Amino acid sequence: MSAISYLQSSLMAVDDFTIRVTDDPAGGATTSDWVVTEPTTWNSMDELLADWNTQLLADLGYSPMAVDTSSGKVVATTGGNNITIAFSHAGDGDAVRDHMGEAADVTNQASPYTFTTAHVGGWYPSRPIRSLVRSSIGRPRAQGFSMSGRTTTQHSSAGPAGPLEGSGIDQADVGLAVSLTVDCSADFSEMDQLDAFFDDLWPTLSGALSGLGEPFSLYHRDASQSSLSQFVCYVAEDEHACHYRRLHDGLDTLFEVEQSWRAVSIPGA
Repeated sequence: MSAISYLQSSLMAVDDFTIRVTDDPAGGATTSDWVVTEPTTWNSMDELLADWNTQLLADLGYSPMAVDTSSGKVVATTGGNNITIAFSHAGDGDAVRDHMGEAADVTNQASPYTFTTAHVGGWYPSRPIRSLVRSSIGRPRAQGFSMSGRTTTQHSSAGPAGPLEGSGIDQADVGLAVSLTVDCSADFSEMDQLDAFFDDLWPTLSGALSGLGEPFSLYHRDASQSSLSQFVCYVAEDEHACHYRRLHDGLDTLFEVEQSWRAVSIPGA
């Protein structure tokens, strides 16, 4: 299989809602209700669709929802029947609907149905990441002092046993040094979309991007792998920026963007 990499932001449900999918609305009309309660959170659009697909598989016998990584659009592929989707069958599912790339309910559409626009909070470059280097990040515990002069640290058991004793690492994360590849051979849309992706990670507290943000997910698959690996990340720098460096050993329209991220979930962990 070909190598692929892409980014998806996390999403939180800001309201309770039920999305109803009707299979074959003009015929047998079998329904599936996906009930979501606020503040359910998904680390990526892929996770959200997998959650929804679990309900659809139980009710309809198929799991139709997936992201087309060539366009960033959600595609619904049924067993062959038409499909209707009511995003606010109960409650208010408008925010999630908007993030998925739809502006209104889907009514009696043929399969496969492609959502109107690319989902919000996604970056789908034409080339995979250039490199990914992992390192460990730890924060040692503090050192405690008693009036008698005894100490208790992560390295010594001298003095009374207490909560400060132990392995000495209070938190262990994985640092990721990631080199993204941006192909501008056709136009600068990949560059613009990457900038927009990071802009959307810190949205306003209300409005169209409510519920979107960190952590975000890096999905990657090497040419030798059969499945995607997911890294759930936060931006590591206090001040974040995308600096585009032209790859002189490659095409003049190929750029590299070096990023420093903190991964809180990695494959196999």
